[in-house]
Amino acid sequence: MDPVKKPCNGMAFLSSLGNAKGLGIIVLVIVALYYGWPFVEAILLMLPIPDPRESIDKVKNIAGGAAGMIGNVLPGTM
Repeated sequence: MDPVKKPCNGMAFLSSLGNAKGLGIIVLVIVALYYGWPFVEAILLMLPIPDPRESIDKVKNIAGGAAGMIGNVLPGTM
């Protein structure tokens, strides 16, 4: 029994998904994501993830200070 030889090209991955097993896996992943999303969302809400507002404000302040320094050095650009 010789294996079936297929040419290797950029579309080889897509052609391998064309069989029933590949399509079944894709359908299972989509169904799991669709019906499992409420569980994933509940887990994410329960995790102690810090609020990023402080970090965003720090970055904005640093960027504003840098823009002000550049504006002082190059007064004609702003």
